[in-house]
Amino acid sequence: RAMTAPFVPEDFVVPDGIAGPGGTLRLLTMDHLAQDFDAYMSSIERIQKAFDYEVETWPYHGLSMRLALADTAYCEWEHFLRTSFSYCVFTENDARHLGCIYIYQTAHPDAEAPVMTWTRADGIPDNFDDDLFAFAKDWVARDWPFEKVVYPGREHPWVDCRAPAFVPADFDAPQSVPFEDMALALLNMDHTRLDYAAYMADI
Repeated sequence: RAMTAPFVPEDFVVPDGIAGPGGTLRLLTMDHLAQDFDAYMSSIERIQKAFDYEVETWPYHGLSMRLALADTAYCEWEHFLRTSFSYCVFTENDARHLGCIYIYQTAHPDAEAPVMTWTRADGIPDNFDDDLFAFAKDWVARDWPFEKVVYPGREHPWVDCRAPAFVPADFDAPQSVPFEDMALALLNMDHTRLDYAAYMADI
């Protein structure tokens, strides 16, 4: 999903571990898998109301820990590439995950970055959802290098914020394609060791 144009300048220091409403904002990593999974799987219906469900299906009932790990790993990889940034709000000593702020890159011609927030459904302070969104707006305007930011589902209709589709929604990507005496297989986590060995040997 990385875009060709830089998302943030090379000299921009990406914030991490900063004070926010309810606790501390930290960049999501695989170390947070269990807390992140608990937060969104306990709040599916609430999060679905915040997201664009004409194109987005996450999170959903039955989502496996395996796919959750892949999603979290990809978020961490995007931080490394500096192509998008996913922040979790943790209470003191990282005891509890309260919600997230997402700052994404987009191919949409009229926006540099869409910013989205969600909060868990249980055990949060009154008005915390509004407080987190207000914090995100102020923080991005003050500390991030963007001029055109949109807030899908909050201040801007989702239909106006969607990036162009990569493939049609009804396109069924093939899982395996014959190639000479071999096969091209759609990459998944079962291939991690072989994939890693192949590209690290050819750096």
